[in-house]
Amino acid sequence: SIRKKARPTQVGPVQLDLRSTDTKVQKYTMRLLVNDHWVELKDRASQEQIDFQIPGISDAASLVVSEVHYDYVKGFLSFPQGATSAKSSSVR
Repeated sequence: SIRKKARPTQVGPVQLDLRSTDTKVQKYTMRLLVNDHWVELKDRASQEQIDFQIPGISDAASLVVSEVHYDYVKGFLSFPQGATSAKSSSVR
């Protein structure tokens, strides 16, 4: 799981920083650090697939948040083969 108000969480070649959650409408705001650049994912819905490029990798990586709670989110982050040593990493 990724918690609010915690240090950014390193998952493979990216860092995730949860900024806010809204459990009533199942939305969240998260920052994603890829290649020394922060990207803000604002007001994203749970179960929404977010694809992003990692420099040097031809295929896109995917982030899906499946559960939005008061102070944390759960989901998974999937990397193309070659981006990390593991093909898919779970964010619990």
